[in-house]
Amino acid sequence: DWHAFARKTSHSTAVLGFLIGNEPDILYPDQIDELLSIVNQMALIRDNVQGVDRRMRQNNIHGTPIIVPFSASRFDTLVQSYYKYLQSDIWGLQVYTNTSGFEQILHDFGNHTEFSRPLLLTEFGVDLFVGVQPNSTDRYNPIPPRAVPGRQAERMRDLWHI
Repeated sequence: DWHAFARKTSHSTAVLGFLIGNEPDILYPDQIDELLSIVNQMALIRDNVQGVDRRMRQNNIHGTPIIVPFSASRFDTLVQSYYKYLQSDIWGLQVYTNTSGFEQILHDFGNHTEFSRPLLLTEFGVDLFVGVQPNSTDRYNPIPPRAVPGRQAERMRDLWHI
């Protein structure tokens, strides 16, 4: 029961926000409208539990942030289609090993002047790369374990050449 959960946890200093789902655009591609409708209802329940009224919402005052983490592969399409509709407070982006297009996603999101909600990288890190963990190899480019620390540093440095 979302109402009971929101009431119990929303005033805890340990709760930074509510992360709803994990790449729902990949798991439920044919039900995204229904899923985001549910997220909107969850935002209303959260606001009611936390005493946020309609006037406050109109002034962009909300309760504990709600974040929906979308996949990078469909992120731009989802933002274009649902930005005005989805009542999440923060847009979540899951970034993986394929960083091609990552620079463009950030550029496009930042260039939309009508977008006032922040973007949060909700799943990102050098540990997501194959071949940078000890005893991990990429079948196309095996990396011996002794080379792992240097590879980690190289990958991290390359990620931020935007």
